[in-house]
Amino acid sequence: MRIIHLTDLHAEVNKKTDKKWKDLRQALIKINGKSSIKALIVTGDFTVHGSREEFAYVGEKLRCIMDDLELKENQVFFCRGNHDSDTAVKSSEYRHYKWFLKHFFQKVWDPEGYRPMGKNYGVISFNSCTETSLEQFDDAVLTKRDIRAAGKIPDDGRFHIGLIHHQPEVLMNREELAKLAGKIDFLLSGHLHSDCVRLYEECGIPVENGIGLTPHLPELPSGFQVLKFKDGKLVKARGYVRNKKGKYVKLTTGK
Repeated sequence: MRIIHLTDLHAEVNKKTDKKWKDLRQALIKINGKSSIKALIVTGDFTVHGSREEFAYVGEKLRCIMDDLELKENQVFFCRGNHDSDTAVKSSEYRHYKWFLKHFFQKVWDPEGYRPMGKNYGVISFNSCTETSLEQFDDAVLTKRDIRAAGKIPDDGRFHIGLIHHQPEVLMNREELAKLAGKIDFLLSGHLHSDCVRLYEECGIPVENGIGLTPHLPELPSGFQVLKFKDGKLVKARGYVRNKKGKYVKLTTGK
């Protein structure tokens, strides 16, 4: 099972962003030609300001990637990020993000709920952003709702992957994450804008923290990751970063 993991897209509507998406699509088409991609995962921060215009724009670009990779809606999985908030303070209702989900997914009833990914995998999205905003960006928590939902994941023999925007070590209620170690087999995260694919363990759960597509500092790379799971294990995590010519090249480090 090979998946594309994108995070921290921070999409803005301008020609510079258009060029980056074009370069990304070309890179993904090339990767898919070598060995087919079975899923697309995005761990939040789709936008910069959480506006409907930005969500409409990024939705169009992600639809193009789906078409390029011949993916269906049941092969695409999202979770929200703090930049997807529609207010500058906490307690956002994420009105525009919910609008985005409603219009992007036509055949998926609960895009952020637990969903099978093929025969052997399952995915659930966590909302770590109820206490965060554009300004309070690190105040991450697991909600009671998400904890209850994770507790109800069926014991169906699948390898269960959780999606969370924040790197789990910054959660203010990490003790709740520890309780999910028997239900969640792996976590995919973003937010940090790392310069490499980070692999580690938090609260007894293996974690991959990804390279951001649009970094917040100029010295950090723009990139994404390709993950390969086999027999309930991550067997390869490869990062790709964009060079000065707009080409996404493979990082020399990676599992």
